[in-house]
Amino acid sequence: MNLIGRKKEQYELEQCVSSERPEFMVVYGRRRVGKTYLIKEYFNNSFSFYATGLLNERTRGQLKAFNESLLKYGDDIKAIPKDWFEAFRRLREILEKEDVLRDAVSGRRVIFLDEVPWMDTARSDFRSALDYFWNSFASSQKDILLIVCGSATSWIINNILFDKGGFYNRITRQLRLDPFSLNECESFFKHNGFSYTRKQIIDAYMVFGGIPYYLNLFDKRLSLVQNINNLVIDPRGQLHYEYEHLFSSLFKKPTSHLKVISVLSEHKWGMLRKDIVKKTGESDGEGLTKALRELEECGFIRKYKNITKEKQGFFFQLIDPFVLFSQFYLKDEKLTDWEQFYKSSA
Repeated sequence: MNLIGRKKEQYELEQCVSSERPEFMVVYGRRRVGKTYLIKEYFNNSFSFYATGLLNERTRGQLKAFNESLLKYGDDIKAIPKDWFEAFRRLREILEKEDVLRDAVSGRRVIFLDEVPWMDTARSDFRSALDYFWNSFASSQKDILLIVCGSATSWIINNILFDKGGFYNRITRQLRLDPFSLNECESFFKHNGFSYTRKQIIDAYMVFGGIPYYLNLFDKRLSLVQNINNLVIDPRGQLHYEYEHLFSSLFKKPTSHLKVISVLSEHKWGMLRKDIVKKTGESDGEGLTKALRELEECGFIRKYKNITKEKQGFFFQLIDPFVLFSQFYLKDEKLTDWEQFYKSSA
């Protein structure tokens, strides 16, 4: 297992593995935070069954990909399932075989369904079939560990965690994967042979916010400032358009989220909900509540109480370093600020 940090998350997974009851774990978090890597590394890619959804594929394409996984893990039927109920029925048959692959330590049957929001295409029966699979079979098997994962946080929150239907009270554990802490960032750089000082590591954290994928793009031959310029500022950089893709990958309709982010970026201590409504023009209803909840669950904002102003209610504050950096430096009128800093520091 080649994991840096993630001690709390590994403990949660260990609790699932050592449990004597069926476990239904939901793993979620923002784009690029390392959800899939964590699960695959922890279990050493040794699953009773693993399948992943495909971005922007229709139901037929999703079932075709799922069928490839069924075949890989021992299914004898080559035909693509006609619907998700058939797909999960065939998965059950694999899990009931005597030679099914089990976790080497606990003997559990571990099922990992990655990017499940992509599997749930328009007018498909995916959620109903997953619900039926769990409630009619998996929930009665003490050695089953079902892990579902996805970056589309709004789907995970609204269709799994806050579902009032078939998944209500069915989830046994939920794991929100946050970016690396500052200490984990230091461990990452040391592990990968960087000679950055603690001051440079703090500066890197203030730009990239501890997202493992971003840190993995660093070139150790370059200075921190040069890495920032090459990755984010340069139009050819791998992260230059990351901000634009970030919210659309997490939220189905990110318009409200982007409005909230924009106004919060101008108020470093945060804003009251009533002021967010006034500045964004959004209605003060369920839509705004949903957007704020999802942004908080992804770690982009925090909700806190100012104890010196008790009667004013909660403040919402933008706290994600990469978003703050993008808001400040990637807007056209502020790019000259970075260019001057880069020339003096590179």
